[in-house]
Amino acid sequence: MDRISFLCLAFCLLSPFSLSAQYQVNGNATANGGDCFTLTQNQPTQSGSVWTVNTIDLNQSFDLEAQVFLGCANGGADGMVFAFQSVSSNVGSGGGGMGYQGIQPSFAIEFDTYQNGGFGDPTWDHLAIVTQGSVIHSGPTSVVPPVPMLTTFGNTEDCQWHDVRISWNPNTDSLFVYFDCVLRIAYGGDIVNTYFAGDPNVFWGFTGGTGALSNLQQICYSSVTLGLDTIICQGADLPLTAGAGVTYSWSPSAGLSDSTIQNPMASPDSSTTYTCTITDACGISFEQVFTLQVVDTVAAFDLGVDTFLCPGQSLSLSVFQSGATYLWQDTETDTFQVVSNTGLYWAQVETGCDTLRDSINVVLLSPPVVDLGPDLTPCPEDTLFLDATHPLAQSYLWQDGSTDSIFQVVGSGTYAVALGYACGTVNDTIEVTYQPVLEQPSLGDDSVFCGPVDLMLGPGMSAPNYLWSTGASDSAISVTSAGLYWVQVSDACVSYRDTIVIATQQAPQVDLGNDTTLCVGQSQTWDVSWTPGTSYLWQNGSNNPVLQTISPGVFSVTLTNVCGTATDSAEVSVLAPPPNFDLGPDSTLCDGDQFRLDPGLTGYDFLWQDSSSLPTFTATTAGTFFVTVSNVCGSRRDTISMDLIAIPEVDLGPDRQPCPGEVITLDVSWPEATYAWSDGLQVPFREISQSANLSVFVTNQCGTTSDGINVAYQPQPGPVNLGPDREFCVGDTLFWNVDQGEAFDYLWSDGSTAPTKVIRRGGTFSVQVSSVCGTERDEATVSYLAPPEVDLGSDTVICTDQPRDIWLDASSLGGRASYLWQDGSTEPTFLAQEPGSYNVLLTNACGLAEDTVDIQPSQCKCNIYAPTAFSPNGDGYNELFQLFYECDIDQGRLMVFSRWGDKLFETDNPADTWDGTYRGTPMPQGVYVWVYEFTYQSGSLNRFWQDQGTVTLIR
Repeated sequence: MDRISFLCLAFCLLSPFSLSAQYQVNGNATANGGDCFTLTQNQPTQSGSVWTVNTIDLNQSFDLEAQVFLGCANGGADGMVFAFQSVSSNVGSGGGGMGYQGIQPSFAIEFDTYQNGGFGDPTWDHLAIVTQGSVIHSGPTSVVPPVPMLTTFGNTEDCQWHDVRISWNPNTDSLFVYFDCVLRIAYGGDIVNTYFAGDPNVFWGFTGGTGALSNLQQICYSSVTLGLDTIICQGADLPLTAGAGVTYSWSPSAGLSDSTIQNPMASPDSSTTYTCTITDACGISFEQVFTLQVVDTVAAFDLGVDTFLCPGQSLSLSVFQSGATYLWQDTETDTFQVVSNTGLYWAQVETGCDTLRDSINVVLLSPPVVDLGPDLTPCPEDTLFLDATHPLAQSYLWQDGSTDSIFQVVGSGTYAVALGYACGTVNDTIEVTYQPVLEQPSLGDDSVFCGPVDLMLGPGMSAPNYLWSTGASDSAISVTSAGLYWVQVSDACVSYRDTIVIATQQAPQVDLGNDTTLCVGQSQTWDVSWTPGTSYLWQNGSNNPVLQTISPGVFSVTLTNVCGTATDSAEVSVLAPPPNFDLGPDSTLCDGDQFRLDPGLTGYDFLWQDSSSLPTFTATTAGTFFVTVSNVCGSRRDTISMDLIAIPEVDLGPDRQPCPGEVITLDVSWPEATYAWSDGLQVPFREISQSANLSVFVTNQCGTTSDGINVAYQPQPGPVNLGPDREFCVGDTLFWNVDQGEAFDYLWSDGSTAPTKVIRRGGTFSVQVSSVCGTERDEATVSYLAPPEVDLGSDTVICTDQPRDIWLDASSLGGRASYLWQDGSTEPTFLAQEPGSYNVLLTNACGLAEDTVDIQPSQCKCNIYAPTAFSPNGDGYNELFQLFYECDIDQGRLMVFSRWGDKLFETDNPADTWDGTYRGTPMPQGVYVWVYEFTYQSGSLNRFWQDQGTVTLIR
């Protein structure tokens, strides 16, 4: 049985969060050591970021304590941003975006020390909540508008380190931001679903940036506290480590070594959720939750020993333990399984703490097959054993009562065996019949016959099978010719063979052939060999059956044996080959001439190149001629070549019409010829580059030939020039003329074919002038400029109590233009920061346009008044907490939080009041935080504002 332990998992999840080696530093940021980082140096156009390498889970609580250094130059730039983002650990940008610009999806808190008018920044150093990589305080990406970092609206670029605490509670969807121990932002909302599409895993960290202005900007992390859920095995101990603080209070205290220290040892008997209330040096308290799920270990179990099943049987396997999960080898998850087939079966039992597995081998027995084989007919000398061995057999019983697995056969008869195994008995039988003994054959002694052979051969014994050398299979054969004969007799066990030679003798015969003629150096050979016992006698007394000669004469031989005598003779003559001869030197012929070839020999055979056989040959064409002169003793051959001189052939080709610059080549070359041109030249090759009418005569020893040609050169178009690209005012026209004469074709880009063109619209135009000798082309672009148009929009107002920048856009609605504002500036846009009248003049080559807009001052801020305390004690005085406004509220949301960040009250109705209860339960006496977000009408503008404060509840 195998056990898989999960104890390490629990230990690893509950290890304290380490600040070192958890961050990736990007851009101009640097690590200073001791969990401190520089985001930007006091230099322009810097950008730096520090992100966690691993993501955190926003479904768990998060609390960060840090110190920030915002620089020493009041009026420097630009600030820093703390952000949650799910992109990566190496993102960031510079300038007014404070390194955060463009990062999305994201949720961020900005620490802004510079007023960027285009972003809606106030004049004081401020905090705000922004999203999706934008630091603009208008539109959907702005969540909480700017609030001062210091309640005094003072300067934070003061060469001092400032305490920052950021606390997120996912149970109440509450986020609190403290600056120098003072709550500055309280936000309530579902960050995970609203800004990260339900994905809680995010990177966190700080970014910073500088633009034209700069500051030294640094951060130091004091502590990071994350909520944890984990598993602990029954009876195990785990250390719990809370975030940094001054005092600690753990609840419940059961199962803890000490409920008042930062890192108690936990050993609960059952699953428990521990809450640690931590109070920091600022007197601010926050909670951290640890959930420990206690899981039992798996009890030992046993599927049994390996076993087998007979056909039709089954085996039930079962495992059970309360609170466990199960997995079988076939992925089934029940507590039992019924087995009826061969296989390896295993079960795995698992709790959240460990896993046990056991296995069993099951074999389904099939009846063993016993086979003694087919019936046998062994030979007399064979020793035979019958083997019934089988791995499943438990017993053997033969027909004679013996019980071994192997049985020795002792003679012909019927043999049987019964094989017993775990599930029954199987049987088999075999019939054994031994073969009779076979005798050896005898054909007798070898025999010789003088004359015809007539003999009956037999082996003189009886056998099942006969095979003769003639292929016969009878017991005897008839022999009528000499030769070697054998017979083979056999049965199923053995075979024997005997051999006899039958010889014959005949009267000799001899034939020396016809009389023959030998060439000088040749020889004649006769071989008159006859059967053994024959003698030979030649005319020269030789007794050899073979005789060879190179001389002429009459030759004779006599052959003699017991059956008679034979004699023959032949005459031999000797002949020489033909002599050498000469057909003469190679020669030439003109068309129509003949030439007779004669080797000067008679009495021989002749064979010419065309297979003719006359003693002479007449040549009428050019070529190679040869003759072979031969007799039976050899041949001679000679060859002669005849060249045919042809009358010259001349072809100057058709008349030509080339283009200027083209060279016409005329070539009338002919072997061994002379040339006479109509212009007096006497060359075979010439080049023509101007118009001419020519003829030529070509002469050789066999005749003269002539030809003529007319060469007439054609015109070529000249360059075409439409001039440079041009710009005209609307209504102007343009005239083009590319006429080069009637010998040319004209084609414009619009398909027209006249040599002139009138242009009244903008576009790119082209024309080509062409003839058979080429094409010239040009292209030009004509554009039309419209007069400028401008609209600065309606007159508007600017708030004196909440200044903002107004950008006026005078970009031309017509053609491109230059700009001149009332103060002499020349950009398309103008930044209006004060009330007044603003004027712009647009001009271009085709006209001008002008517009004016008036911006009036206006009081815009809406003040809110809130009581500092109320007493919901039932005495009828100051029972309710209510806000009062000096303006008309369009939309608003009032939220009340406990000092721990729990949201107790929320309403969208400006007239609603809080009675000091939460879900009907009265709240204890103490200080509570209120936050009010609202929109109101200021002049023609719809404005958003956020205010906040504290109220004391008195009982």
